[in-house]
Amino acid sequence: MIHRLACKAANIFIRTGSAQEGDRELYIFGAEQGIWMLLNVATAGILGWLTGELLSCTVYLLLYIPLRRYVGGFHAAGYVRCWAGSGVMILAVLLTVRYREVPIWAELLIILACAALIARLSPV
Repeated sequence: MIHRLACKAANIFIRTGSAQEGDRELYIFGAEQGIWMLLNVATAGILGWLTGELLSCTVYLLLYIPLRRYVGGFHAAGYVRCWAGSGVMILAVLLTVRYREVPIWAELLIILACAALIARLSPV
């Protein structure tokens, strides 16, 4: 289904002159990536709304998406597994935020310790 949508998008790009016929596969790939990204963000938004943590979800995504883009990480065997894994991870984060028992000062101390560890172990 998503591949068909991506093909239709590529056809529109080519028909309107925004893309060249020889680059069709590239535009299909890009459209698929964009659709999956939108699906992931929409799923996260729905999970944020359902858990009552829409603001936390938004802040998390604003920080996590750029980090994930440049740092890399786990790659699932397919788009559906990636989407499902992302959903489970975001749900776990949102439920942790919602039901955390750790005082804020302890959280800040943990964050500082993790930042120091990352700064110490980073190759750059």
